[in-house]
Amino acid sequence: MDTIEDLLNADEEVKQPEVQPPIDETQNMSIGEVARFFDKSVPWVRWCERMNYFQREDGTLIEPARTTPRRAENGYRKYSLKDIAEMAESLFRKNKINQIELRIIRTKVAAFSVEV
Repeated sequence: MDTIEDLLNADEEVKQPEVQPPIDETQNMSIGEVARFFDKSVPWVRWCERMNYFQREDGTLIEPARTTPRRAENGYRKYSLKDIAEMAESLFRKNKINQIELRIIRTKVAAFSVEV
């Protein structure tokens, strides 16, 4: 039987933080492309925006850039890969996705960043 001292001195594997590759911040994605990163629908992404699920650790909202189409009052949402990575982190912090889903999204972002 192990003593408390044996347990305290046991060599446990220490998990190192994952090192993320640099993300191309200039690549812009449509809301449909963002939905595909999360394997969700466009209305789901819009709903998450309305519910303020996409927040940085400091509480500021992750807001996409907007373009100005023919109708000046509207603009298309354009997300950077950095936005998508931050959105995934936010959903994870809010327990809306699990660690496996977070890793899948990180992998997709990293793969897409390498392709461009």
